[in-house]
Amino acid sequence: FLVDAGATLDFNESVAFHKHIKEHGVLQFLLLLKKFQDYKKNESELRWGDEIEYHLVNMDPQTKQPRLQLNSKYIYENTHDDVFHVQPEYGEWMLEIVPTEPYKYSSNPKPIIENFKRRYEKI
Repeated sequence: FLVDAGATLDFNESVAFHKHIKEHGVLQFLLLLKKFQDYKKNESELRWGDEIEYHLVNMDPQTKQPRLQLNSKYIYENTHDDVFHVQPEYGEWMLEIVPTEPYKYSSNPKPIIENFKRRYEKI
């Protein structure tokens, strides 16, 4: 559905692009808003998705200090489900979980909530 395989810039490298990203993000949003303002005529064709980013952290029971859990690759390679897809993220302690298929337009949130619950329980 959506796989991103780009290289991430660190904060200092990204500063030069902040203004461009803000301006073009707003512009893209406004153009899409205008483009789809009458889309209700074709609600059956509307598809959308989401992503949940997990940060794997373990709390040390003795020191009460959080520690990053650097095993996202293990979870990524060993979690298989027909409802969601697990993808590695930027850091070894991060995972991105997305629906296998885009959601269809509906005013009923139950399928989306069930998808979120299933992802949470499985990860």
